[in-house]
Amino acid sequence: MKKRFVGTAGEGRVRAKTGTLRGVTSLAGVVDTPAGRRLAFALVSNGELPYEIRDLHEDLGLSLLPYPAGPGVDLLSPLPVVDPPVPQTSGG
Repeated sequence: MKKRFVGTAGEGRVRAKTGTLRGVTSLAGVVDTPAGRRLAFALVSNGELPYEIRDLHEDLGLSLLPYPAGPGVDLLSPLPVVDPPVPQTSGG
């Protein structure tokens, strides 16, 4: 695991342990965020080979780093209501 996050934002911040069984791959550990929070996580994937799911597990672990920051208010607000289009009738 020491080499998995080298050169990424997770270097020195993500500490985890991998695990595999037939058809099951897991990654569990902690993330120390730049904001000083420690988050625990566990990811388990069924039906995938370890090398096929490894990048996804790493991306999910790295996605915790910005916590507690979240998306901007503009991304959380409801979408505007749009009236459905009026069907065109043929004059005939």
